[in-house]
Amino acid sequence: MTFELGVCSFGNTPRLADGGRGPTAQALRDVLEAIMVADEVGLDFFGVGEHHMRAMPLSSLTSVVNAAAAVTHRIRLSTAVTVLSTDDPIRVFQQLATAASLAPGRIELVARRGSSTITFPLFDHDERDYDMLYASKLALLMAVNAGENVTWNGPHRNRPLEAVTVFPRPEEPLRIWLGTGGSPDSVYRAVELGLPMLLGILGGTPEHWARYGHAYRAAWAEAGHPAEQADIAVAVHGFVAESGPQARSAYLEYEHRMMAEGMAELGRPAPPRADRAAAAEPGGMVRRRPHPPPARAARTYPPDPPDGRRRHAPARLPARHRTPRHEGAPSGPGRVGEAMSRGRPRGAATWRAAVSIGLRGPQVVAAIQSARQPMASPGRRVG
Repeated sequence: MTFELGVCSFGNTPRLADGGRGPTAQALRDVLEAIMVADEVGLDFFGVGEHHMRAMPLSSLTSVVNAAAAVTHRIRLSTAVTVLSTDDPIRVFQQLATAASLAPGRIELVARRGSSTITFPLFDHDERDYDMLYASKLALLMAVNAGENVTWNGPHRNRPLEAVTVFPRPEEPLRIWLGTGGSPDSVYRAVELGLPMLLGILGGTPEHWARYGHAYRAAWAEAGHPAEQADIAVAVHGFVAESGPQARSAYLEYEHRMMAEGMAELGRPAPPRADRAAAAEPGGMVRRRPHPPPARAARTYPPDPPDGRRRHAPARLPARHRTPRHEGAPSGPGRVGEAMSRGRPRGAATWRAAVSIGLRGPQVVAAIQSARQPMASPGRRVG
């Protein structure tokens, strides 16, 4: 049984001292630095998620993946998720195949319809074609990924492809995951297509989401697919801090603010604060250790030098491109991204849990390293 741990981020535009937002360009530089840190400390995976908002500006995921492919060495990189309904599947493949040429065997993608329709007017698509566009484009993406000389036709294209080979070709096919926020139809679509499934979870209980895992695996077995390839990934919010109460307090503050601002940009009401608090209680999706963890050796880092460079980060990202610490900024937690645990077929499929990392600077490395240490033992099978 294999258990893999990683991070997923939408990118977070930094706050200024007056409470406003800084440049969105800084969010992209911060994400690239976080990816380099994750690679340095030995995480398995880093995924970047598509949004088109000031607070979360990672709109060109394949660009970020290509940049990361050029400055990392072992970590797997992925879109998580690509909103395929309003993208071009051939271009998505070409751009990620380019990254796979730079980082062979380390590039994946997660395709999803999307949790909102914000990209439809932006890219001049009709919302009434929501499901047709996704199904047709996913089929084409899988076809061009599978091999050369592709002959294909589908409802989203005006003309068919005739014996077309899309270049560049990766040395091995890209691994494609199907992402879902809880649609039963998406669960069965993943089984029908023989794809691993990623569950994006914002609330609920482990028991509720385990039902999706049971349904996926039961349908997978009924379809006759190899049992060891029934992989499920889970992305879920959480938090890491020095103690349970500190983690809960910081988590609820930043989580509620993030949800309120994100929903406001989409023109939706934010969920009540009590709903987010419930996720951090016993039985919720965000689990707290009930007792202090046992002492263990921790990787330590010297203080950052006066020039502002972070000793733990590779020197490729200049100090002037890092988020400055403004007066009054919190010195402790600051949302970095979602942590995602994922798996590959190594003899048995697994269900994976996750925790979010909410620290900055050298604390990021210490928190990630600390969270990863218990994973030396096999992952807990839930589904």
